[in-house]
Amino acid sequence: MRDSSSIVEWWNNISYLEEIDKDDEYINRLLRWKEIRRHLDGVSTILDIGGATGAFSIPLAKEGFEVTHVDISPSMLDLARQKAKGMSNIHFIEANAAHLDMFQDAQFDLVLNMDGAISFSGNHASKVISESCRVAKQKLIVTVSNTACMIATWINYSLQSTGKLTPAVFEMLENGYWDKQQFPENEELNCTMPMFKAYSPKEIEEELRTNGMEVKTARSLGTLSHLYLLHLRNSNVTLDEMESETLIQFIDLCERYDIEIMPNGPGSFRRSGIIAVAEK
Repeated sequence: MRDSSSIVEWWNNISYLEEIDKDDEYINRLLRWKEIRRHLDGVSTILDIGGATGAFSIPLAKEGFEVTHVDISPSMLDLARQKAKGMSNIHFIEANAAHLDMFQDAQFDLVLNMDGAISFSGNHASKVISESCRVAKQKLIVTVSNTACMIATWINYSLQSTGKLTPAVFEMLENGYWDKQQFPENEELNCTMPMFKAYSPKEIEEELRTNGMEVKTARSLGTLSHLYLLHLRNSNVTLDEMESETLIQFIDLCERYDIEIMPNGPGSFRRSGIIAVAEK
């Protein structure tokens, strides 16, 4: 297995950006909260894998849940601990999401694995999913990067950096995969992340079922907010400037759009564009 130091360094370097939400990032996070809220009945213990600076773990702990927060980045954990000072029902652990040996099988009522812990593990993503499933007692909610969106992202990286379509574009199309060391041309691309794995809704559903989970949903997340970004150049109202009532309506509309119109859509432009919910 590749030395994880480069991954740790990458996350440390962007820790200050973790909770700066722009436009579709903001909507994406609200959509994830909407799904989480549906699955809190009967839950007392929660594991947040890749919990970063505590966007989900700390509010859930404040609501009275017993929360364990795991992250690979010391910088992320430092920021989360500062925010959680004085709280006794949240516990922070520095660990690689692919190696959760400190936890027993089915230890947590609800397991969250949001945003980066799966997709940014690259070719270790399946192991991260397996560990997430193993420690879940009742329910698991994951978000992963969406291949449909990432293909366009890698085209942009390629054209901006080299003026042509590099092998990385076709690797993303065919396998949803990026490794900085895979192709010589990758060194020319304006992409700092060491490894990356994107999914389609069907692929993440198959991974979860392989690990003994019953999948309740696996669909795009935030596709309408992604498409709305195309109109922002002609608009004076950004997503985070909407009036509260309009924002609530827009979030509901985004969710309906993902479920009813484009369950296999590209998801949001930033942050993970697929959400899956599974049960034991």
